[in-house]
Amino acid sequence: MEIKNLKVKDYLEHLARHQIKEIISDECMSALANVKAQYGDTETHCAGLEVRLGDPEPYIDYIMEIDEFNIPGADRLWYELDYEEYAKGGHLEPCLFYTAYLNSATDKDYLKKLLAGFLGEKRARTLYDPLIRIMAVNPKMYVRSIGTMTSRQELDIMRMVLYFPTWDELFQGLSDIGWKGDIEALKTALEPWKEVWSTEVAVDLGPEGVMSEKIGFEIFSPSWKHPVLMSSFIAKLEKAGLCLPSKGDALRRWTNILPDGDPFIHTFVAYFKLNYKDGKITEAKAYLEQSPTPGNYYFAAYEKPVFAEMELKNRSNALDLDTAIHWLKELKANRVRKVKFIGDVLEYQHLGELLKHCKEFGINPQIEINSNVPKEKMATLPALDAPSLIVDFDNLKSLQGTDLAKTSAKWYMDIDNAGTLPQVVSESEKLGVKELIITGMTPQKAAAVYPEKQQLIEAAEFINNYKNTKMTLTVDSCFSPLRAIMGGENTKRNRNRGIERGCSAGRDRFCIHADGRLSPCIFIKEFENSDSLATYWEKSEIVQKLRSIKENTAESCKGCCYRRHCLTCYCKQGKNIV
Repeated sequence: MEIKNLKVKDYLEHLARHQIKEIISDECMSALANVKAQYGDTETHCAGLEVRLGDPEPYIDYIMEIDEFNIPGADRLWYELDYEEYAKGGHLEPCLFYTAYLNSATDKDYLKKLLAGFLGEKRARTLYDPLIRIMAVNPKMYVRSIGTMTSRQELDIMRMVLYFPTWDELFQGLSDIGWKGDIEALKTALEPWKEVWSTEVAVDLGPEGVMSEKIGFEIFSPSWKHPVLMSSFIAKLEKAGLCLPSKGDALRRWTNILPDGDPFIHTFVAYFKLNYKDGKITEAKAYLEQSPTPGNYYFAAYEKPVFAEMELKNRSNALDLDTAIHWLKELKANRVRKVKFIGDVLEYQHLGELLKHCKEFGINPQIEINSNVPKEKMATLPALDAPSLIVDFDNLKSLQGTDLAKTSAKWYMDIDNAGTLPQVVSESEKLGVKELIITGMTPQKAAAVYPEKQQLIEAAEFINNYKNTKMTLTVDSCFSPLRAIMGGENTKRNRNRGIERGCSAGRDRFCIHADGRLSPCIFIKEFENSDSLATYWEKSEIVQKLRSIKENTAESCKGCCYRRHCLTCYCKQGKNIV
């Protein structure tokens, strides 16, 4: 997973690849080009789509979260572009929202400056006193966000999203702030939706206070992170007549899109909004998100590999040059931005040519040098035009005296050497590498014994406490038990989750072997033949089998508090490893 700052055009291109025509028609997709023209090169923290679930028209309002530098106290703003606004073209005028978290304790000078910068001096002066009165009603209530809809010609009001801590305080609070509707009718209308974990209320504030009976309820439940539970809630909206079946199916497909891995983009439903007027829920909206961070971890793989391993040479075969170039072209066509050259790399006569093709195709190559490479061969490494090297720790001394700023060292921990981790780290620092990758024993080193649990606990403590600005310590995903222990015994707080929590063969990577055959990993000898990356990634039997493995099956893992956060090497599954 590569988490990066992305631009609006990156999200729009991702959206075009995953266009769901029940919510985004071709006409709507074309109109989004106007958004790209004005904001395409602007960085956004995420992108959002507002979908009207009861409206058969397939269009969306588009949302961005952009850094703000001109409004005192505001660090970023939500930009919402109505479909009618971006469809007309020309200069686009967004609605603006700021996540403010204001309450009765908010500093008044700060509040005045914020409102003046956000609303303009005139509107800020008009709405300041009504806002103060509302915030004084309940010290536990806060104004989560404020908004201005200038593009809709709503020039004298401010949208507020209010948070009330409990269900009962919600109704009492609405009454106290002067909401003009029937509280009992509202309770009846909202009763079927009481199950939700969080309810926030959107109201419009004018010079005289809350403007009208019409309000919106923003609802969210953490259980919706699971696609099956999300589907159940969508079914409830459908049954209530608030969501068309076509829109419901579109939402389900959105939540099941496999994320991009590099750069990471995940699609999920952030929350729903129920609009209320005249004693009933009149409309439901869904707010879909394209996020650069995971909304959940209920996905078995990335849509495309994050990287490929390419074995250039082994004892029996050398990868045919045309085959190697074909696969580099396949990586480019499938947006795979990294390749790791492995095997007897320094013995491969076409290495320089492949590096040139990588540069041409926009692919980032890594060269991994394993152990038992003669010193004279190691001496040729500095001359290679490779942006990144991974060198077996035992070979590092052969490069002593050269610039290792682009080099990562790889160290294999076993029961005999586990206690030497501090010394290995110290020596790596002295040699000047940028990173030390710590991994467990590979399947072919059958004689090596896995570290004991206490050794892993001690290693985890050392790594968690390590501080160095010039060198980083990385625990390989293949070394899942150590990663899991580093996350701690509390399963709710352990962050070793998702694909990278353990064996990710067939989930974020695959391997092209020196004889041209494919497998999910260099160590998995279940080979298949294919000329198409997409076909292999989507149809391979062994790849699908790997994705179906949810947890360790080893007898020793039963009852372990780390089990949900650990997925050991497929080749070691079923063995006593800890």
